[in-house]
Amino acid sequence: MANKKVICKYCGEAFDREREEWIKVSTRYAHKSCYEKAQSEAADLRKVTDLIKSLYYPSEPNWNIIGSQLKRYKDEGMTYMGMYYTLTYFFIIQKNDIHKSAGVGIIPYAYNKAKAYYKNVDNTYTKTAEINKRDKIDVEQTEDIVTIIHHKPTKKLLDFTYEE
Repeated sequence: MANKKVICKYCGEAFDREREEWIKVSTRYAHKSCYEKAQSEAADLRKVTDLIKSLYYPSEPNWNIIGSQLKRYKDEGMTYMGMYYTLTYFFIIQKNDIHKSAGVGIIPYAYNKAKAYYKNVDNTYTKTAEINKRDKIDVEQTEDIVTIIHHKPTKKLLDFTYEE
């Protein structure tokens, strides 16, 4: 039997196509997990670039600068979704103006603040949900129908007639 070893396009490791799950990417091969991870990262990058484009609207951002910044931040260990949430926090939640900057250089400075903000917001929502769940009391509301019946008075009335 021929040995069918190939090199993964994404991770660079050699693997046997007969023993591992793989996907053909154009003329090359990749581990199925590496391919799915790459597709997920591409979708996250697309989400970040769409946000940047919407922040700069109606003008067009300088994609040369922004592309190199995003690549550098990714190499430094930041995730694309982390960058997305940082930009959302800094420009949408805090309402800062993006037109004052040439790119997205604020990301390394606001990354940890945004992370703490979202962690705090998440904890707030989680705690509120737990409290609401714990304090929810099931009380059945009943409706009592009260009818009032008018009775004639039972007392004898005074009689003012004179008898002779």
